[in-house]
Amino acid sequence: MKKLPFFLLFLVFGAGTALAATLSILDGTGASKTVYGAACPGSSFCPGNTIWDATAGANGLAITAGGAAKVDASATTQPVSAASGTFASGSVAAGAFAAGSVVDGASITQGAKADTAASSGTGTFSVVALLKGILNALQAVIPGNAIGTGSANLFTIGAVANANGDPCSSLATTYVPISVVTATTVQIAAPVSAKKIYVCGLSLFAGAADNVAVIEGTGGTCGGGTVAGVLGGTTTGAGFIFSASTGTNLVNTGARTATVAQGLCLITSTTGPLTGGLTYVAN
Repeated sequence: MKKLPFFLLFLVFGAGTALAATLSILDGTGASKTVYGAACPGSSFCPGNTIWDATAGANGLAITAGGAAKVDASATTQPVSAASGTFASGSVAAGAFAAGSVVDGASITQGAKADTAASSGTGTFSVVALLKGILNALQAVIPGNAIGTGSANLFTIGAVANANGDPCSSLATTYVPISVVTATTVQIAAPVSAKKIYVCGLSLFAGAADNVAVIEGTGGTCGGGTVAGVLGGTTTGAGFIFSASTGTNLVNTGARTATVAQGLCLITSTTGPLTGGLTYVAN
């Protein structure tokens, strides 16, 4: 098969004339094949690393030896592969994604670290502002160091229960057995500095008729500090009135000392015996 001389190609297509948008060639078996989109601007030969548009042939997509594509007028090669699914730090600028490109109404306004915390659950806020607003709301209802860093500041269900005024369901309790055989005043829970005593459970059984009061105060008989009734009044006549062989079993009482750093005492009216137990927490 004879080759067509180059100068004849030059005459056929003309100097400075682009190749046709389609080109018929013969393959190795002699069959005719058509090459589409083969137009080249201003030359009979196209660079092997350029893809030209199929119309005017004025724009080309150049591929570098390393396989990178120059995809815009800046002639800067751009990473066009999304195989990793990641973006380099700072490479996604504001407005890089068109509105509506994230489905289901999601907001892609991430915001900046300096954004002010969202002041309400309505309105337009960045993600950073919303997260700050949520954190502020949690800190407002959870006391102390329930939110923070370190093992002592873990967020727990117990902290939420504590915030709701029920430390008996979240904190470790202390149990004290009760056995009173005289008409007396006896301390059953010692004061704890800066904390109140919460009565989580109280069981009492009177072997004989007995009037019993549960009071708060300081000292071994709760006679100091701000003396007040915790379950009933401050005297045996204003407390539990038991006949012989009767008693009570209280759970989740909600009772507590009104003043911090005060203990609990029992006041009995007879020798009893009075037996039972107290479960409490200091908080």
